[in-house]
Amino acid sequence: MKKFAQEIKWGFLLTLALVASAIIEKELGLYQHPDFAYYIFSILCFAPVGLVFYILFYREKRTVYFGGGMTWKQGFFAGIMMTAIVALLVPIQKNIIHGIIAPELLENMVAEMSASGKRSPEEAREIMNLKSTIYNGIQLVLSSGVVVSAALSMIFRTKNQ
Repeated sequence: MKKFAQEIKWGFLLTLALVASAIIEKELGLYQHPDFAYYIFSILCFAPVGLVFYILFYREKRTVYFGGGMTWKQGFFAGIMMTAIVALLVPIQKNIIHGIIAPELLENMVAEMSASGKRSPEEAREIMNLKSTIYNGIQLVLSSGVVVSAALSMIFRTKNQ
């Protein structure tokens, strides 16, 4: 457990930041009429924040756990473990967002999807529900986490192996 202390710590901190960003998005009124632009805006605004969390994690992991020397493989494995922690926390994060912070968000998304006439409300509900947002959230965390881990491991490595 001590071996993965930084991964767990930074995974929880990143998840808290994601929840905090949902509070900010709601206060900015982005949940009133969510559309495709909402997704792009949300991802583009949070991506740099998530990257900062990964950078801080890598700095701490290299210094505290590896004593200043880290190979690409060690860094990549550490990044994948942090990504796994964040992915495991996605269901909790989505339940907090859709259950406490913005319970109206899914219904607003269904209304926006069906307002264009391209989908019926029933079809929109099949696409926009808590289960699908959890699945999509896990998929996004895993895909972006692997890419970020690979890139940052290359930057933060200090040993060639």
